[in-house]
Amino acid sequence: MIPNTTNLVAVFQREGHGEYQRAIIAWDGDGEALVAPKEGTRGRLRLARQDPDFAYVMEAESGALNGYIGVLPGGGWMTHWVDMETHEIVEEPVVGWAVTHNGDAYPIVSDGEGGASTGTDAESGERIFHPSKTVKEGK
Repeated sequence: MIPNTTNLVAVFQREGHGEYQRAIIAWDGDGEALVAPKEGTRGRLRLARQDPDFAYVMEAESGALNGYIGVLPGGGWMTHWVDMETHEIVEEPVVGWAVTHNGDAYPIVSDGEGGASTGTDAESGERIFHPSKTVKEGK
């Protein structure tokens, strides 16, 4: 079994219900897509093509199934941005990095109440930095 590190999903079509997607968890030794069992059932990973509703495999649309394949620790990085409502400067620790299938990493920040979000907001002037790195003027 080979873990799926791509952004591919299995697409299923049910008569009268339209299409739906399920994440491909891994690939078997023959390159067949393996998906988790349907919700409410027990068992092991299954070949996607064994489901009578299976239609095809495709690249997930942007944001579909979050598009993340892993998470890394924050490593001491920080975000710095301007709150557009209060115009105050806000600095928050990056608690982790969400990694996509193509290697992009997005900061995960906590809202201080147990929630978390990813991404950057260029409109608020966000920057990401590590406190141990200094920026020299004029360089």
